[in-house]
Formats: sequence, C-alpha cells, structure tokens
Amino acid sequence: MRKLISAAAFAVFWFQSAAAVTLHLNLMDYRLGTLYGPCYCSGEGFLSKTIDISAGDTVDFGRVQIFPIQAFTRVTDPDAQPPLVYATSYVGVSFDASLAPLPPFTITYDDWPWGDVTPPTITVDLIYTIPTGASSIQLGWFGDFSYSPPTIATAVPEPSTWAMLLLGFFSICYAARGAFTRASFRTSPPSFPAGRSC
Repeated sequence: MRKLISAAAFAVFWFQSAAAVTLHLNLMDYRLGTLYGPCYCSGEGFLSKTIDISAGDTVDFGRVQIFPIQAFTRVTDPDAQPPLVYATSYVGVSFDASLAPLPPFTITYDDWPWGDVTPPTITVDLIYTIPTGASSIQLGWFGDFSYSPPTIATAVPEPSTWAMLLLGFFSICYAARGAFTRASFRTSPPSFPAGRSC
C-alpha cells in the first residue's frame, strides 16, 4: 500500500511540474531602448530586451495601443498639395536571440482635401507561447503608444494541486495511524503468569 501511495504522489508531482507555465510580466521592466521608424518623424517606439523563457511556456505582457505616425511627402509641383501619409506599426516579435524584431507597418494616404481618411490605431494583446526550439522572446514596435500591464486574477488551484494536497493529508494520516498502532503495542504492560509479580 505504501508503494502505491508513493508512486501516486510521485506521478502527481511529476505531472504538475511538467505542465507549461503562464508568466505575467510588465514589459516596461524589460525595456532596452527605442525604435524609430518607419520614417524620421515618428515618435518614440519600443524595443524590449531579449527575455529568456522556456519553450512551451506562455507569457502575458499585457496590452499595447499603437498610434499612427503622420509622415510627410515631397511633391515636384510647388503648387500641388502633398498628400498626408500615415504609417501604423504592428508588434514585431523575435524568438531568436540573434535577430532583432522587425515591426511590420501599414501605410494610409489622405489626399487633399485632408481629413477624409482616419488612420487606424492598433490594439494588441501581448500574449505569446514560446515555440519548440526557442528559449527567448523580444518585442518591438514603431511610434507612440499606450501600454497596460497584465492584470493578474486571483489564483485558483488546479485539480492536480487539490489531488496533491489530499494525497498528502491521506499519507500523513496513514503514517500516523501506523505509528500509533505500533506504539500502543510497545507501551502495553507486560503480562505475567498468575501468582507472579515484578
């Protein structure tokens, strides 16, 4: 019976330790620098450090809202009105520590008269699972942004945690019961034949 309990405890512990982990990290704690682009007039973007995370784990960095960048164009005709050009960046992700993230972006044109086009603002949930063979992640984007760190909900124990807890209580009770039974046999008064005393 004890071997069965030990094997069950080991199996539950191994299953729990082998499960993937979800990390909640504030990306601003890992800021490396600023990405400028895709044009010279863009605001300060963001570039994170390379963060080491195990393959299979999920990381939640929160949410970012990236605002469009207003660029300028040149025209050869001095009497012509130049169109407004907006660049909107997306989040660039790199799982290779030797390659920096290259953020993709879209271009929106607003010809004269201006004001007919509303450039998009991008909102991205920064939740990523590290792929097999990778062991790090790095993020970056162009332009001004608004960042919200991840919200961590109250932890609810998983079923494997409850199973481990119950198995631990059961094992302690079973071991205590056996020790109590053995001790009661040792502490009982010795029996002597009739008519004899010590």
